[in-house]
Amino acid sequence: MNPPSFGSLSDHVVASHGLSQIRKIFDTMRIIEDDMKVSFASYQLVDEANKWRESIKEANEVDRGMTWADFESTFEDQYFPKAYLDELRDQFEKLVQGDMTV
Repeated sequence: MNPPSFGSLSDHVVASHGLSQIRKIFDTMRIIEDDMKVSFASYQLVDEANKWRESIKEANEVDRGMTWADFESTFEDQYFPKAYLDELRDQFEKLVQGDMTV
C-alpha cells in the first residue's frame, strides 16, 4: 500500500482522493481504533496541511482523545467549505448534454 500524503490547503480534489484512500486502507487493514486512525491520517499531512493540523492540535489541546469522526469533520470543514460545495452543486445543476440537462 502506498498511502497518499497531501499538503495543500486549497486542493479539494487531492484532499478528497487522499481521504478516500485512507478510509480504504483502514477498511483493508481492519483498523478500527480512533487513535490509530487519527495518528495515521495526521502523519500523512505535510507542508501547509501539517501546519493546519498542528494548529488544530494546539487550539484543542487534544490529539489522543480526538475521535476519527471529529478528525473527519474538522478535515472536511477545512477542505470542503460550504461555499465550495455550493459551487459544485451549482455546476452540477447546470450540466447539459446536447439538448438535455443532466
